[in-house]
Amino acid sequence: MTRRLYVGNLPWSIDTESLKEMFQEVGEVTFAQVKYKPDGKSRGFGFVEMSTVEEAEAAIKKFDGMDLQGRTVTVNEAQPRPQQDGERRPYQGHQGDDRGGYGNRDRSFGQRDDRRPRHSEPRQYAEAAPMETTEAPAAEEAPMDDDMEAAA
Repeated sequence: MTRRLYVGNLPWSIDTESLKEMFQEVGEVTFAQVKYKPDGKSRGFGFVEMSTVEEAEAAIKKFDGMDLQGRTVTVNEAQPRPQQDGERRPYQGHQGDDRGGYGNRDRSFGQRDDRRPRHSEPRQYAEAAPMETTEAPAAEEAPMDDDMEAAA
């Protein structure tokens, strides 16, 4: 029966092939993978699947706590990730509510309470006082320079 191992705190230079070669010293590796970010950089951890439980235990004994390129490697049996409330989930696409846009920002659709009546009368505004109109004062003509008078 195969046993999956978590390998953490890997140096950034370790790739999937070198991880597989490292664990083949202990036994048969059926699967090895270093996890990468979308930009192609290593996340610093990976998984190795050994063909037997005994080989997996030997790999844990040999590599857990080992110094690899200045980093202390962690090796233990892989555990499934627990699903937590509030954990980011991948985008699931349009959910079929046929609303479009940014969705229901009210979050309490249909339960508006006393915030604002649904069908209210139009607001009544006070009549505005008539505006007084005044004419702008006439602009005085600016005196011309002597040079400009001669040119004219």
